[in-house]
Amino acid sequence: MHRFRFIVVGVGGILGLIILLAGIGFFLPSSYEVERSTVIKAPIDTVFAMVHDMEYWEQWSPWLRNDPNLTVHFSEKTTGVGAWQHWTSPEIGNGMLRYVEVEEPRLIRYVLEIYELDSDTEGSFIFEEVEDGIKLTWVDRGSMGDNPLQRYMGLIAESMMGKDFEDGLMRIKQACE
Repeated sequence: MHRFRFIVVGVGGILGLIILLAGIGFFLPSSYEVERSTVIKAPIDTVFAMVHDMEYWEQWSPWLRNDPNLTVHFSEKTTGVGAWQHWTSPEIGNGMLRYVEVEEPRLIRYVLEIYELDSDTEGSFIFEEVEDGIKLTWVDRGSMGDNPLQRYMGLIAESMMGKDFEDGLMRIKQACE
């Protein structure tokens, strides 16, 4: 009888913890935003071209550099609205990035789909002329929906993606300067 009581209390405690964590998850933010910037000492056309032409992404994209078995396919047109890149990767998953707005040489907006996560994010590159060169800002926003477990992932998006953005911006800077 003592053993049965111990099991019931243990199972009840575990279920209580799961319910508590799920309940907290409902109060977490349902979206995230990651933003990083750098200043690049190069003409705006040079910096813009490095991001605008998707074929250049292989030189600087932190996501495309993480898996040696990654395969990338590009749309026939690699610049402008509608241009896309699709990748398959056993390590980082499969997905597509597509340009949805381009204001040359000031703004590129994209939609990023990661198929395994069943999620879409919206991102942008903002090019701004400043005294020391071009300020390039990379922003990504996403929704974590109503799933309380996904909302916990939103809490770590800043630290995970922020490092990738810093690496990508550093590589763009190196390529342009």
